[in-house]
Amino acid sequence: DSTYTRLASGWLSDGRSRLRVPLRLRVGEEVVEGDFLLDMGCGSGLILTSAAAREHRLDEHTPRGYEYHARSSGLGSERASRIFVADSLGIGPWRLSRIEAEFSRDESGALGGKQPYIGLLGMAVLSRFDLIIDFASGEMWLRPGREFDAEPPRYGSRISLTDRRDLCDGWIVSGFIEGCPAREAGLDYGDTILRVNGRSPQEFPDDEWERMLSQ
Repeated sequence: DSTYTRLASGWLSDGRSRLRVPLRLRVGEEVVEGDFLLDMGCGSGLILTSAAAREHRLDEHTPRGYEYHARSSGLGSERASRIFVADSLGIGPWRLSRIEAEFSRDESGALGGKQPYIGLLGMAVLSRFDLIIDFASGEMWLRPGREFDAEPPRYGSRISLTDRRDLCDGWIVSGFIEGCPAREAGLDYGDTILRVNGRSPQEFPDDEWERMLSQ
């Protein structure tokens, strides 16, 4: 299909299990360019490794960013990051403006230390495109999708919820940004939200609860 553009993607050198995608991120006068790991299980748009953040002095270039902390219920894992708005993201021939991104403060795990990639590329960016992946070759094709020009999602209420309506009929609190009013009011990691304004989580369509979080 000639409407798709092939990216310079490919497998990481460690085998055919992780796909890399070259991206170019501009934050003020700083340009962060390199391979990002494709992660379709990541709801964020972009998360940079802590090593990439140090190399490009992103603490200095994101004075209006805010600190975020998340904790996975049941697994005991924690992560910390700084959320900021990048001026632009280049992906293939396309340029997206005012993209919300993060950089990790972790020193271990997939985003800590030196990695063969500089960050993760997640669904908040990928959902703007129609996507084809040839897993035999590691090739990837994109074209702008219906959501290409949509307003990028924002953290808004500054609280992260894990949707577990399939198991516990509610949303599990998994993360907060620093100074979040809900956190200060007593909401804690692992709490389960069972009703919002008199409605159970089961009554909320997916698009409505996602929109509620971004307000």
